[in-house]
Amino acid sequence: MTLIKERPKPKVNDPIEVLIPEARQRSRQRRLRAWSLVILALILGLSAWVGSGGLNSSTNRVSGGRPTHRVIPVLAIGTVMKASSVVGLKMFTPSRGLAISTTWNASHQKAIQSYLTATKNAGDSWKIVGRLPMPMATPLMAFISPTEGYVAGYQQANSSFLTLNGGRTWTKVAVKGLATALSVSGNSVWVIAGDCPLKYQQGPWCATYLNVLAPGDLKPTAIRPITVNDPQLRATIPKAPSTLAARFLARTGPQGALVVEGADGPNSILSTTDAGRSWRMVNNPCKSVFVGAAAAVTSSRWYLFCSLDGGMQQGTNLLYETWNGGTNWTLLAQGHIQGANTGGLTDGVMGNFATNSTGSVLWYANIDGAINVSTDGGRNWLVNRKAIASMWSPVGFVSVGSSAFEALSVGGLIRTTNGTTWAVVRSK
Repeated sequence: MTLIKERPKPKVNDPIEVLIPEARQRSRQRRLRAWSLVILALILGLSAWVGSGGLNSSTNRVSGGRPTHRVIPVLAIGTVMKASSVVGLKMFTPSRGLAISTTWNASHQKAIQSYLTATKNAGDSWKIVGRLPMPMATPLMAFISPTEGYVAGYQQANSSFLTLNGGRTWTKVAVKGLATALSVSGNSVWVIAGDCPLKYQQGPWCATYLNVLAPGDLKPTAIRPITVNDPQLRATIPKAPSTLAARFLARTGPQGALVVEGADGPNSILSTTDAGRSWRMVNNPCKSVFVGAAAAVTSSRWYLFCSLDGGMQQGTNLLYETWNGGTNWTLLAQGHIQGANTGGLTDGVMGNFATNSTGSVLWYANIDGAINVSTDGGRNWLVNRKAIASMWSPVGFVSVGSSAFEALSVGGLIRTTNGTTWAVVRSK
């Protein structure tokens, strides 16, 4: 993959003021379409589940009332799967790690079986070490060691499980809400989960909870709501409950994390340093542009990526850095459909964003499949215009040493071994 310097774009006056109304409308429409697809998928999935009698049923009804038997193949322990099956992963070293590998139906629209798989060759191939209790199209993973860890299906009901023996057996974990993020730091495992009352259906009024567990726990030691602190948000939806839908941004330490509230704005960034017992508002430099993603290098040094969809896979991007826990922010680079473009940051709508452990190398993936790389802490960016991936997973990049990986939501793996040159992993 050859990286080229992105050419600066001509500057025009007040680009944000011109673009924001239309861009926010497009972004809102994209979000509404996304929620509609999620709801439709859940309804279809539940209908298919009930109609088939569940995962272990092999009998389906056909016209005339005669049963026909369809056997779902189960792969044996030790079976080698290709990198194209990977939908989520956790790497312990640049060469060794675990993944969830999923098989799909013929149209690739429904997950059929999911397995815990292991690699010893940096993801070139994956060997089955266990079968998950249920299929997961978009899995979340929080592993303490190669044998002990948690998995959950993204916004998938009753899908949280613990293994203590490397995936040979699983035990259900009781958490409040539908999991949207899993993380482990120190001796603390967190499940961020949404709980949407039926009267609210989907939307910003759904509550979000932090489930706190110690490694090996099957029940949270604490379940703490993420409350609304922003008076602007309270004024925008005064009849909403005391909690709103919050999206996990980054873990800042064993007791700390960042989240963002307010789906269509205003966005409010919240920080906790006591495992969710209290939350404080953090100065938000994104202002009218949506908070897209964040990465924490230390407990007080963070990167914040602001992104606003302007249509046609282009928009407004702003990258900030703080060294004092969000009190002050420095603008490092920006990209616009029109106007200022500094540091070579493109205007492609963000799919995922992450950094290595030192914060020296950053990655930002466009939703059209291109990967942008910075090797100087976000001040200057290079981009490969050739798209190498699509359908970005909400799980994001996994960084270890000088290597980084990304599992795609439709299955597949991309990888860099030097931090800058990315390629699709193609199993032989």
